[in-house]
Amino acid sequence: TEFEKLNRLGRRLNTTNSLTQMLKLVLREALLVTNSPAGTISLYNKSTRELSLHTSSGFSEGFEKQEPWLVRTGGLTERILNERKPFVVPNVSESDEFALNIILANEGVEALVALPLALGDEIVGILYVNDFSPRNYDDTQVTILDLLGNQASHAIQKARLFQSIEDEKRELKSLNEHLETRIMERTGDLTKTNEELIRANQAKSQFLSNMS
Repeated sequence: TEFEKLNRLGRRLNTTNSLTQMLKLVLREALLVTNSPAGTISLYNKSTRELSLHTSSGFSEGFEKQEPWLVRTGGLTERILNERKPFVVPNVSESDEFALNIILANEGVEALVALPLALGDEIVGILYVNDFSPRNYDDTQVTILDLLGNQASHAIQKARLFQSIEDEKRELKSLNEHLETRIMERTGDLTKTNEELIRANQAKSQFLSNMS
């Protein structure tokens, strides 16, 4: 069943810490569940209010090279992100709410589901499944897609935590290396000082011996 597939996907996500690999797994399953030929997962940067394409499938060569784009205040994308639920467009040309950007229009997208990715109150990205012909998405497909979005959100969280740990390890290693270098320098200084002290004592002893 589809829920068994979700469980298998969850187990596979636990075997890697690579964000790219995890999101590719999620996107592939999302396309299979909805029987869609194309889709994307983009990550959201809260500080810049930008979305950046991270993973895509089914589009033309060079599609992934697009630059990050700003989430316009009051725009539909912002509304979709804030509502935290799937946004279904069975026929783009007949939609009064949704208008494709020039890139997706050139790709020939005719139908889609947009799914915000969130962790608690934090928006972390958005998942799209796309079709090149108008179509309907049934409730089961949308429900399972929503569950996949939850897995994608936790995959992003896992990858962030892993990256944070790796960064801290590198920082700690750098600090340790710096500390070792400083210890070696101080040990060298101490050795040099001891040698100078020994020579000074020898010179003093020789001077006193010559005076006696």
